[in-house]
Amino acid sequence: PGGAATALKLLNISALKIIAHMMNSTSLGDPWDKTAPTGGQKVEPITMETVFDTTAVSGSHALLQPLAADIDPNSVGRQLVATVGDKTFTVTGHLSEYEVLPAVGTDQTKNRAVFSPDGAGVWA
Repeated sequence: PGGAATALKLLNISALKIIAHMMNSTSLGDPWDKTAPTGGQKVEPITMETVFDTTAVSGSHALLQPLAADIDPNSVGRQLVATVGDKTFTVTGHLSEYEVLPAVGTDQTKNRAVFSPDGAGVWA
């Protein structure tokens, strides 16, 4: 939060999913369920996985841990920018989960974080 932009090479990322809120609008006796839009939208939480890197300041271990600004209720949060092909998805939010996945056998140690959006997701 408030720092310089840093690029992470991700091993995996969950869907960049925007949801339009719907509500049930089925009338008594209707043979099929009906839904109607409420006018609201949200971006689903985004899970990211990287190779565990303990480099101070720029490594994934330093960047993906929730910081004080992620848990401060008055924080503006972080900005997540994901490039997919020739498109960019941008959303503001907070890191809400962090875990280290220790290596077993010949596997690499990885880490995983969940980014919880709190604003509009924008494709450009």
